[in-house]
Amino acid sequence: MIRKFIKDIVEENNGFHYDQPHRLGEESLSVIVPVIREVNWKRNYITLAEAKNVIIEDTGRIDLVNVKNNEDMPLYINRGAIFSGGTQERAVIHGHIVKPNSSLNVAVRCIHQTKGISASTIMKYDGCVPYTIDLTKQLKTWESINVYTTNCSGDNLTINTDITLGNISHNVFTDYSPINYEVTYASTTGDFTIDCDNNNMQIPHLTDKSNTYRQDDLVGALDDMSNKIKDAMKNIPYIENQVGGVFIEGTGKITGLDIYDIPKSWQSIKNDIIRKEGASFIDDDDDLFVMRPEKASKNISKKLDAEFIEKVIYSSDYSVIEIRYEELIGEAVVFENRVIHLTLWNKE
Repeated sequence: MIRKFIKDIVEENNGFHYDQPHRLGEESLSVIVPVIREVNWKRNYITLAEAKNVIIEDTGRIDLVNVKNNEDMPLYINRGAIFSGGTQERAVIHGHIVKPNSSLNVAVRCIHQTKGISASTIMKYDGCVPYTIDLTKQLKTWESINVYTTNCSGDNLTINTDITLGNISHNVFTDYSPINYEVTYASTTGDFTIDCDNNNMQIPHLTDKSNTYRQDDLVGALDDMSNKIKDAMKNIPYIENQVGGVFIEGTGKITGLDIYDIPKSWQSIKNDIIRKEGASFIDDDDDLFVMRPEKASKNISKKLDAEFIEKVIYSSDYSVIEIRYEELIGEAVVFENRVIHLTLWNKE
C-alpha cells in the first residue's frame, strides 16, 4: 500500500502530479514544490490543526500528553505536532489517531528542557517542529533543538548535564529521583537551579536564573522566526487540489516533504508546515541551483523511486510505518486501508 502510494507520486498517477516550484523568499534559493492530487474521495478524519472540540492535557509525565477528541470524526495528530501552554512544551513522536468521543495518551518528546511540568494543565496545538528536530530519543531532541536555535540566534548556550548531590552523581536528563532537592551550578552564561519534587518526579527540570536567551526554547525560536517571515508567508499562493509540498534547498537537496491523501488535510495544516521551515525564507546559500520545474520534479522522483526499508512501529486500528531511504527517513500513516499522510526528511 505504501509502495503504491509512493509509486503513484513518482509516476504522477492516481491523480498525483507536481506543480511549478516557487521560492520561499526573494533572497532564498530554497523552493517548495507543490504536489497536486485530483481526487473526489470523502475524507474519513480531521486534522488536529482544524479541530475545534479537542482537549489536550498534561499527564504530568514527560513522555505522554492526553488528547480527548470530542469531535464526531477520528482525529489525526501528525508527527511533530507541538503542544504548548502553561507547562513544558512537547512534540508528538509519531502520527496518532484518536477515535471520536474518546481520549488517548499520545507519545511525545520534551522540547523545552528547562521548563517544568505542570500536571493537569490544559495545552493547545501550536504548529509543528522543523524537519531537523530529531524525535527518536529525548537527548537527540534536545541536541537538535540547541543546533536549530543556535542557527536562528547565533548565540550558543551550553548546559552541563551532570550534577553532583553529595557523593551521588546524577545526570539530569536520565536519572529521576523521588527526593526533593535543589542544586545550583554554573553554566557558560549564568546560574541555573535544578529542582524536583514528589509531585513531579518524572524529570528534574532546569530553571534559568539569568536573563539570557533560552537556547532550549524551540517554540520561542519558531515564534521569532514566524515574525521574521510573516510578510513572505503572505506570498505563498493557494493552489487548488494541493495535497502536499516538497522543500528543496538551493543545492538540490530535499530538506523534507509532507504529502496527504486529500487536499483539505493539506490546506488545514499548510501554513504550519511552511512556517516551521522559516529559515529557508531567509536562506543566503551561495550555491547556485537553477530550479526549473522539470528539474525539480525529476529530482524528487529520483529520490522517492530509490529502494527503501519499511518497519511497522505501531499497529492497531491504524498503522504507523517507518520508512528509510539512503538519504531520507520518515513515516507513513495508514488508516482504514488508505495512506493518509507521508512525511520524509533528510537524514543529515
